[in-house]
Amino acid sequence: MKTKTQKRFENILLPIAKRLPVNPNLLTLVSVIFTFASAYYVLSSELAIAALFFAIGALLDALDGLTARAHRRETKLGAFYDQTADRINDGAVLIAIILAGYVNLAVGVSTLFLILTASYMSSVIDSLAKKRIGEKISFRPIRSAILFIGLLSGEIVAAVWLLLFIGLWTFFYRLFRARLVLN
Repeated sequence: MKTKTQKRFENILLPIAKRLPVNPNLLTLVSVIFTFASAYYVLSSELAIAALFFAIGALLDALDGLTARAHRRETKLGAFYDQTADRINDGAVLIAIILAGYVNLAVGVSTLFLILTASYMSSVIDSLAKKRIGEKISFRPIRSAILFIGLLSGEIVAAVWLLLFIGLWTFFYRLFRARLVLN
């Protein structure tokens, strides 16, 4: 279940995906590399460069699935790689933000814990329900946008606090969804 915004975004990227003569799994790998580069620049206090690398990684992450669908190269292994890369990408820059001391340790670790746990919960719900449940709000692109804006503006503390709130909301929302879907 995709929102209008998600469909518009995909319609913008689909022509690019159709022209990419590359294995979608390679795009997934390169998205992780760019995210680790972003984390490196966070640790180096080069936040504008970190934001740029983060944005490129997020764009490649969006393109991998579209490229797979556009070229009819979707595989379960590719889906596994994409989901795994999503978790790595979710955590890498947040860990760098914590290690660099931009946020309080408790706030940073709580944010990371909630985001990763809520993401895991979604995967388990889909697996147990034997279908993709989907949500009206896709939190990952929202989290990525918040983190990008936080890096670019230097407002990392505000961005992480907002991510903490979204992580908390998502955690409880998915608990509620699990109760509805799996009962």
